[in-house]
Amino acid sequence: MIIADIHTHILPWLDDGPSDMKTAMDMLEAAYWNGTRHIVATSHFGGQGYWVAKEAIETGVASLSEELHARGLNIKLYAGHEVMLTPDVTNQLLAGNVNTINNAGFLLLELPFGVHIPNLHEVINDIAEATRLRIILAHPERYDYLAAHPETIAALTDLGVLIQINGDSLSGKNGRTAKHFAIKMLNKKQVHFVASDTHDPVHRPPSLKEAYTYVSQHYSSQTAKNLFYENAIRVINGRAPLINEK
Repeated sequence: MIIADIHTHILPWLDDGPSDMKTAMDMLEAAYWNGTRHIVATSHFGGQGYWVAKEAIETGVASLSEELHARGLNIKLYAGHEVMLTPDVTNQLLAGNVNTINNAGFLLLELPFGVHIPNLHEVINDIAEATRLRIILAHPERYDYLAAHPETIAALTDLGVLIQINGDSLSGKNGRTAKHFAIKMLNKKQVHFVASDTHDPVHRPPSLKEAYTYVSQHYSSQTAKNLFYENAIRVINGRAPLINEK
């Protein structure tokens, strides 16, 4: 089992992830011993009130990479952002203020919680067309308004939007609604990635082993490989992910 994690808050001091280097390294060691070998650092840009600069992420990735090498942990880190959908997001992207995943053309986009956005599929499609980026929607199972209107996910995927769910949603840690919606999307083959969205070593840890086992047992080992590794490596390298057969 080898995992590539495209959604993490692993860099210290920058957002609501680890507050110091020791905690960050504890998280990386836990990820390593649970099979993760590739990690994208996706600090918030706009989300939770944080506007982390590209340069800060690049510096953080370089610093953590040096520490990983010193400790003999074979994890490769990449720069990214988790970008909040705001009225100004297209301008920020066109101005070059935001990291895509490994700056290879795929954008991790989150939505504001508790807010219904009319014609969401059209809004996101407009961003994709203006920026020529492929959009990855972060943890849609956590948005109650999407769970109540699952047809929106179908509209988004029909437009080429990719779906990332959180591993801990499958164990119910994000609530019953999130778990049921995540499973519903898996059943409909609408999910392209499972990631950790880790923030700390205890409450939101980086381990995806439990979720990987769940997907392997309830779907197939190949599905688990695709959702936890293959598709992530593809987008890190700027390649289109495998598309699920419906």
